[in-house]
Amino acid sequence: PAAGAWLLSELHLKHPKIMVLCGDIKTAENLHGDLRFFESNSKPLYLDPWDTLPFEAVSPQLHITAERIHTLYNLASKQRFICVASVAAMVQMTIPPHFIKELSFNLKCGDTIPRTELLQIFDRNGYQRVSLVEETGQLAVRGGVIDFAPAGSAQAYRLELCDDQIERISLFDVNTQRSVSESNTAEILPVRELLQLSSPGGKALLHDAICKIKNRAAELELLPSETAKITTALSEDLLYPGIELAIAVGLAPLATVFDYLPADTLLVINDRNAIQRVGDEFQQLLCERESRMQNEPLLFPAKEMFFLEPLQLQTHTETYQRCYLNDLTPQAGTETVTPINIRSSSHTALALKLKTKVGSGNALQPLAEALDAWRSKNYNVSFVVGSTERALRLQRMLLSIDWEADIIQGGYTEWRAKRTPHPVAILLGHLSEGAALAEAKLVFIAEHEIFPQRSYRSRRSARPQSLQRLLGSISQLQSGDLIVHEDYGIGRYQGLTNRKVEGVESDFVQIQYADSTLFLPIQNIGRIQKYVTAEDRPPALDRLGSNRWFQVKRKVRQSAVAMAGDLIKLYAARSLARGWRFDPEGAEDERFADEFPFDETPDQLAAIRATLTDMAADKPMDRLVCGDVGFGKTEVALRAAYKCAQHARQTALLVPTTILVEQHKKTFQDRFRDYPVKIGALSRFYKPAQNKQTLEELKDGTLDIVIGTHKLLHRNIQFKDLGLLIIDEEHRFGVKQKERLKQLKRQVDVITLTATPIPRTLHMSLLNLRDISVINTPPLDRHAIMTYLATRDDTLIRDAVLREHRRGGQVFYVHNRVQSIYSVGMELARLIPEVRLEVAHGQMPEQQLEDIMQRFLRHEIDVLVCTTIIESGLDIPNCNTIIIDRADRLGLAQLYQLRGRVGRSDRQAYCYLLAPQAKKLGPDALKRLKVLQAIDDLGAGFNLAIRDLEIRGAGNLLGREQSGNMHAVGYELYTKILREAILSIKGEELELEEYIDPEVNLGVGAYIPESYIPDISERLVLYQRLTAISSSAEALELELEISDRFGNPCPEVVNLIKVMRYRGLLRKHGVTSARLSKQKLTLSLSPLAKIDTAQVLKLIKDAPQRYRLGRDGTLTITLSEQEAESNERLYELTEALLEEIRFQPGR
Repeated sequence: PAAGAWLLSELHLKHPKIMVLCGDIKTAENLHGDLRFFESNSKPLYLDPWDTLPFEAVSPQLHITAERIHTLYNLASKQRFICVASVAAMVQMTIPPHFIKELSFNLKCGDTIPRTELLQIFDRNGYQRVSLVEETGQLAVRGGVIDFAPAGSAQAYRLELCDDQIERISLFDVNTQRSVSESNTAEILPVRELLQLSSPGGKALLHDAICKIKNRAAELELLPSETAKITTALSEDLLYPGIELAIAVGLAPLATVFDYLPADTLLVINDRNAIQRVGDEFQQLLCERESRMQNEPLLFPAKEMFFLEPLQLQTHTETYQRCYLNDLTPQAGTETVTPINIRSSSHTALALKLKTKVGSGNALQPLAEALDAWRSKNYNVSFVVGSTERALRLQRMLLSIDWEADIIQGGYTEWRAKRTPHPVAILLGHLSEGAALAEAKLVFIAEHEIFPQRSYRSRRSARPQSLQRLLGSISQLQSGDLIVHEDYGIGRYQGLTNRKVEGVESDFVQIQYADSTLFLPIQNIGRIQKYVTAEDRPPALDRLGSNRWFQVKRKVRQSAVAMAGDLIKLYAARSLARGWRFDPEGAEDERFADEFPFDETPDQLAAIRATLTDMAADKPMDRLVCGDVGFGKTEVALRAAYKCAQHARQTALLVPTTILVEQHKKTFQDRFRDYPVKIGALSRFYKPAQNKQTLEELKDGTLDIVIGTHKLLHRNIQFKDLGLLIIDEEHRFGVKQKERLKQLKRQVDVITLTATPIPRTLHMSLLNLRDISVINTPPLDRHAIMTYLATRDDTLIRDAVLREHRRGGQVFYVHNRVQSIYSVGMELARLIPEVRLEVAHGQMPEQQLEDIMQRFLRHEIDVLVCTTIIESGLDIPNCNTIIIDRADRLGLAQLYQLRGRVGRSDRQAYCYLLAPQAKKLGPDALKRLKVLQAIDDLGAGFNLAIRDLEIRGAGNLLGREQSGNMHAVGYELYTKILREAILSIKGEELELEEYIDPEVNLGVGAYIPESYIPDISERLVLYQRLTAISSSAEALELELEISDRFGNPCPEVVNLIKVMRYRGLLRKHGVTSARLSKQKLTLSLSPLAKIDTAQVLKLIKDAPQRYRLGRDGTLTITLSEQEAESNERLYELTEALLEEIRFQPGR
């Protein structure tokens, strides 16, 4: 594709409008990716095909149809473009161009448009209403603020209206939800390709469409009730999955992509034979699916109403001036046909030579020879890399072989303009592969041809979330959920309610108890937590008028103290042990870090630094690194292993499966290729003689790093000097293996990597008995996995496999019974004869299993029917559909791991959980599957562990008695009590701010009105964040964010921010309540507050009219009128007073 992309960019200098037609989707995607490098200034267009099968009763994803419309609109309206499309994208018919013209709408700052009318425009264009805009095609409305994400823009738009006038248009980042830049205009285009029929054309179009639908339904002999459902949905603008099939019937005749292409477009045919072949295959698929659909009770258009036939596609192409690329058929030139032949060669031989030289001490010799040969022929050479850091690293590498190369920040476009002074250059960008172009005397070398890793994914920077915030997010509360109030016990959450108390309006959390209802002031939301327990039986609700809850807490506290004593002894022994002290992070570590082919995410960097700091301490490290699959945990392990190797000590990496041994071995060898570090592996894949040699090398110290399965835990294995143990997915090992691990852990530094921490591990970590790092930032362009819960159905399975196959991807079909796996494989081969299928399971001979897995990695197999052997760590980015048979028989953590095998690239991934009908499932199994279906968040593995805890039990750490205690008070309160008990035994205590939860009554309405933020979970999140404010700087930052996201805050919200800032001040100084009434401010001080009593008495003595001390320990201050009416004056006065009476040693 790279040579073709270069040629197209040269053609584009002469031809302003170019349309490139490719055969399959993958070729089109690669060519478009390479074009983006060569055409960085002009943003090449890409026409997506739908991500559904022909006539499938599901709707294409919104972002795909939105991007298609955006591309079609640009084809029709731009004077200059270059666009790439596959056959599948071109044959799909679409709405006529005049519809897009009628529906598109331009907005400018200062425009006046009624808000209701503006929202109708968005609705007509098919935008999906959500509370938070995160994806293309979404719309969020919050009072006078309207957020929307159109296609073709890296950022979403935010409109601010005041009295129907657009006051401000800004672009915002969907990750932070904060504005990043201003704009004067915004364009609204349709985001659904086949829109609701009531949109364009009004009633006449709808009436005409319904007539066509009724005629087609009669042809298909559909039941009148089915037809009525469809026509009602269309009349009332109701969306249902696959509605596009009905709209296609109603809008017939549809337009083709060629209706959008100007007559003076140059049509580039990329590989005519491939286009012919793909077109014929697609036609075959259409015929087969159309005949199958005849037996389904569904409305769908005839294939000629919805798709172009190969002959029609050819006829359309012949009306344009054409140019043929990669065409092996001899072609004479005519007025409309230009054959172009340009010789290009790939770098396969060079890549192979570089690979064989790894570890030879002369790894770059083949590259030096190739550069000499190219420059002797006057070729200009460019290396294409993904980031400035890696460009600098490559520059140093080239200097080491006596070649100077300048880094050109502006990429290819800049280099093309000034090639002469830079015959060898490093360009920023991405190419799918390199090429040498003889006639043009040009060489392009892609980064992955020199470095082994896929290195073009950069990572999105996102706010790293704190662990406690990840777990305690109250936004997941649903009405009816059980919650725990620290003082009143277990109740049922009934939502937020607005009430007037003493003439002041405020929001309250409504909690139902056994005998009455509690209305909790929103400022005390920090005192409640969602009730989570390991047991299925729900607890009884507490009574507000009873002291039972006090007794329950006391009993749990006593029990926790006894248990804390045991735990402290266990971990004291470990912290008293003296481990090896590695050097602190230094220049060598930086050099190794430079070679990481991605840009680290903030939380990944934090995990690496924490690990290296632990290793430099003199107590043995025991760190848990938790991060979702593919979020970069392995790199943390690699940096630690390198630190260990610097001290000539050995590293052991323990993994649960033999396949993982191979994958990790390759990763480690690639990363250590330029270092004198010897890496070996130990598993049943290797012959006994090879394993024996590995053991001998471990013993005599020849081997620096060993990667192995549980064989590494055998007692007869001897290390010369083991310094670091890395455990991947500890929960996959058995009880005996874990006991052996415990013994090893006493002596060496340990890192445990996991995507789903088992509850007991999680529990220990949260109690600060074990250090934890959470990597929660997904790689850029990673989509959440679409998860479907369904009963087993041949049509569904065939459709899911073919959809993936059609886009060049691969499929896992998980069947976890070895006895019947071959019959399932044969059944699937009969059902889907078009695909190459193999069976794999753990009881196979090692060599056979290894061979199958390697072939699957090389994409020689399309569908792998396998057991859960694939569960951990496998990295196959091309595999993006997984079907799990009898998913109800698997645990939640296991299902989550399996699902994590797909969705490891920038493609949408699908997971199908096949289970018997709901009524045949146990309640626990059904709950597990529904939880998994609900977790579409990226990085949700961590939250999953909490849910897993809720469903499956708290693990052995607690024992039966402690499980009962946890059930009595809930998981979160139990961990807090246990933490207090541990600190108490250590002679420490919680920070004062953790105890104090001030009540503040300043006589002002302080809450978030529903009209300002309608979404209740959004309000809960903000309330939670506001209650955590501890300084003026935090309050200001949050005020700016609220103002940006939701528009100018109303007086109630401004008051709320001020009250919460005031609470932060009181909490810091140990004040439990503050009440302002008739120019008197009364402060109640906690017995734990560090107050200088002498200073308080001095104040009262010096100004008795101003200060008064109550019998109950309250301090009352008489204020002037100005002080009482100004929030700012009140804050400053209170701050000065509390600072004055604070106990200061030596005063």
